[in-house]
Amino acid sequence: MILRHPETSFKTATETVESYEPTGEYDVPDVLTWADTDRDLTAWTGNDIQRDALNAIYKMEEDVMKTKKKSLIETWRKLQTSDHFYYMCTKWSNDGDVHAYFSPYQSPYDAYIAFMNALSDLQLRVSSAVVERETKDAVKQVVKETLKVEEEGEEVSTVDEQVNINPTRPQSIGRWWEKIINTIPFLKSIKRG
Repeated sequence: MILRHPETSFKTATETVESYEPTGEYDVPDVLTWADTDRDLTAWTGNDIQRDALNAIYKMEEDVMKTKKKSLIETWRKLQTSDHFYYMCTKWSNDGDVHAYFSPYQSPYDAYIAFMNALSDLQLRVSSAVVERETKDAVKQVVKETLKVEEEGEEVSTVDEQVNINPTRPQSIGRWWEKIINTIPFLKSIKRG
């Protein structure tokens, strides 16, 4: 029906800005939202449990990103969806009725508990992944350093050969293995024979 009118068109925000000359400024010093009679952020950040949940999820960013695991990053991102914090709103009156109507929880406190349980699960998985990542990085670093030392050792061996000194190859491999074992905690418990 709407497309029958030739004067009607659809444009993105960028296309609209590029199509028309500005006629003035509109100053919006505060955030405006669709929610509640206040039309501000209090629907998401208006009480202590909302702010606590937001602080907890944002505090995890560095560790989550350190894991480099897409599934954990995606879960962390989804836990930042505004609905989680909206369900924790404790406003009264008509605003409270609207929050209660859309929320799958019996109360804002139930929403907070469910969120923090999910966040706790994510924190455990992230902690495990960080340890795993750091262990892998440590092994890579040891191998890299060892290979560098071995390359330098080959250069030295050329000089040593000129003065008739021949270090044996098995000793350098043994030192390399010892360095790896001593760097990685769980390998220290392996019995060497």
